[in-house]
Amino acid sequence: MVRASGDRGDAAVNLKLTNPGVRTVRIDSVSAIFLAAGRPLRTERFGPTFFGQAGVAPQKRIPGGTSAEWPGICLDRVPPEADGVRLELELSVRAGLSRRRSTEAFDLDLRPAPPPVVLRIPFDGYWLVTQGHSCRTNHRVGGFGSDYAWDFVHFGSAGRIVKESYETSRRNEESYSFGFSVLAPADGTVVRAVSDVPDNQGLKDYPRRALLEELERPEWIFGNFLVIDAGNGAFVLLAHLQQGSVSLKPGDRVRAGDPIARCGNSGSTVWPHLHVQVMDRPDPTDTGVHGLPAGFANYREITTTGDSTHKDILARVVAEGDPPEGSIVVSAAQDEAKP
Repeated sequence: MVRASGDRGDAAVNLKLTNPGVRTVRIDSVSAIFLAAGRPLRTERFGPTFFGQAGVAPQKRIPGGTSAEWPGICLDRVPPEADGVRLELELSVRAGLSRRRSTEAFDLDLRPAPPPVVLRIPFDGYWLVTQGHSCRTNHRVGGFGSDYAWDFVHFGSAGRIVKESYETSRRNEESYSFGFSVLAPADGTVVRAVSDVPDNQGLKDYPRRALLEELERPEWIFGNFLVIDAGNGAFVLLAHLQQGSVSLKPGDRVRAGDPIARCGNSGSTVWPHLHVQVMDRPDPTDTGVHGLPAGFANYREITTTGDSTHKDILARVVAEGDPPEGSIVVSAAQDEAKP
């Protein structure tokens, strides 16, 4: 499946390769040729790092009689007029002291993404987008319906996201995000609610679980979380919430802007932050779940350009948009209400 992503010009490809022969096939190189009505527009040749990106099997060899699945291959800089992409794989098989080489090509349609689900900013105050969903992030290729997710952390009054002592103590209370109120990003009905996962404290590395624990509770990576049915097949997930802060239960109705939980540090995370995503199913561990493009309405976005010696600060009010990684956002209504 290939899905172009709005005006950002990127797409995701899921590919399964099967070697029906008896000899091991080595993949020597991978290229993407973007097409418009069958006419080549641009060719992108991937380097060795292609096999290191999330979602792509690290091995370059497929033994005979086996398969390799590459879910969520992320293609960026897709030409706006492209309606297809051809993936070309240069293959080789050992034949005695030499190698026999061939090319395998896959033509795939580029389908426009559906219109974005528009949300309310789910917090008050100024928050930094620490991770978006470009091709460089594990959100786009990490599965669990997080294709178009964001991570946010809160700025304190001193213009920092943590107190200075946090770097050594790693205590949640020394992060300005921890315990901050999380607001409903849309009208809807709660369909999933988890509140019993302890918050991580003092961690510098991501927590891990035994294989059996992951199989029994695969959603543990989200820690405490809420899923809201926003209608029209869209389900909004808010994750890494503070233990015990979720008082809602499935069936409860919420309105955009209602306090629904507090920001925490639960699940697969080392510091307090809020994870937000929209998906097409209520269960992020459903093998058929896909993320849905989303955006926010009526917010102020602050970005910077330049280098360490000279930076320009740009601020704009966005009626509806997708805040990029590294930007700071605040509800425009709240920002205008300040004295």
